[in-house]
Amino acid sequence: MFLIKWLFRLVLLVAVVYGAVFLLNYFDQDLEPGAEAWLQVPPRVDFSDPDNGYAHMLGLFAEPGADPAQAGQAVIMACTAMEPDMDPAFLTDECASALTMGLEGEFPSWLFSTGATDYLQQCESSRETILTLADANFELLDRYRAMLGYGHVYADHDSQLLGLIFKSAESLAIHDLYVAQASLRAIDGDWRGALGDLAQDISFQRAARAEVRQFAPAQFSATALAKDCQALSQILRAYPESARDPRLDALLTPATAQELDFSWHQAQRLRAVADTLPVPPQSLRSSEVYPSFLDNDIAFPVIKPMYQEHATLNAVYASLRLEAILPHVPLNQWPAIQAEYDKSQEHELDWELPALVNPLGKLYLQELAPHGTFEETAAMTVTLLKAQPHLVSLQRAMILERVPPDQAQAWLLELPRWLRDPLGGAPVTYNADDMSLNLLEAKVYLELLGPPPGQDIRPLEAPPGPDQDSQGGAAPESGQDEEPPKPE
Repeated sequence: MFLIKWLFRLVLLVAVVYGAVFLLNYFDQDLEPGAEAWLQVPPRVDFSDPDNGYAHMLGLFAEPGADPAQAGQAVIMACTAMEPDMDPAFLTDECASALTMGLEGEFPSWLFSTGATDYLQQCESSRETILTLADANFELLDRYRAMLGYGHVYADHDSQLLGLIFKSAESLAIHDLYVAQASLRAIDGDWRGALGDLAQDISFQRAARAEVRQFAPAQFSATALAKDCQALSQILRAYPESARDPRLDALLTPATAQELDFSWHQAQRLRAVADTLPVPPQSLRSSEVYPSFLDNDIAFPVIKPMYQEHATLNAVYASLRLEAILPHVPLNQWPAIQAEYDKSQEHELDWELPALVNPLGKLYLQELAPHGTFEETAAMTVTLLKAQPHLVSLQRAMILERVPPDQAQAWLLELPRWLRDPLGGAPVTYNADDMSLNLLEAKVYLELLGPPPGQDIRPLEAPPGPDQDSQGGAAPESGQDEEPPKPE
């Protein structure tokens, strides 16, 4: 009788606690407007648009003789037709089965570097290697050149699978081979043709960076742009007269808000959370060592009332939103955003008394908490899309204004603040040891190279006059801390 009484009290206590937790979690939060907007972003694939190069970009490595645009469309159709809950590894293998073409030959490691001080010399000394690789991969290079003719590169916001199928490393290798070929044109004296090749690539990559909505292709475009800037910088050093080329005005314009926008990637992550929850948290699922009663179809519904869907999604959105805004704010504000992020994580993962509210959601948040600092990806994006083109613009301005490298530091100090410190908290610096301008991890070298073998460098005849082109980063005459021109 005594045992039954205590057992009754125990059951009553569990019922009271469960009832209290149930009542605490019965009323969910309202979904944040920003989170709701991210969850409702519509797809943007339009195969009827002949100027959309996304399918061609995805099908670049289709089997020999195939049309890459048609192959890319077939891959997209195959992915969207399959069950969304199937194993991603299986889907990737099945959908990418038509992308069978591979790279031919051994690509030298220096080809992929974005910080070489003597890139043109390396291209010249490896001329035979570059020509051999170009001949062995001629069909891929032809496809790549055809891809650059598209004006837009937009895709489905939701398709994480298509991002996994995209061959980033192979595409970057073909891109770098394309840039090396363009550099050989410059070495042979045709720097105008080389700038034309780079202009085509930069226009396409900037469109892709702004419009494509998968992380891997977008990051490929950002890396490709940095390599293009390296080649531009080297051509400016070897051929100072190229600084007058008006095409540089468009190539070196600052990155747009669209190009810096990674919020679609964060939205994709939020939608993935919304689509997969609630399921038993990983920490409560069975394993080979510890079986779990939560795998039972009856047991898990018992604890589901301890979960608040909107509260969990709002917490995930709060952290993802901070990641998304980093590339758009000055660097000196990043520590405050990092502190806000850390505080939100600490609050959401707190297991004190408030943990009775949404305890199951807190288990999910623990599993979703990122490892390391989220500044790393944003910093790389800012370096590739903001810092590198800005330095090439300054290099071009110094050539146009005939600024000797040993006067670079004084010249920098005369610039308006928005040119000297374009990122807000990371001013451009001059390194006298190697005569370079530096901004974050980006770097350009100022000393003029000797002319390529058998070529003469024609010096600038005169600084650009009022009727000549003088844009593309040339410093204003005033040394005041002027603000950048406001868009209309």
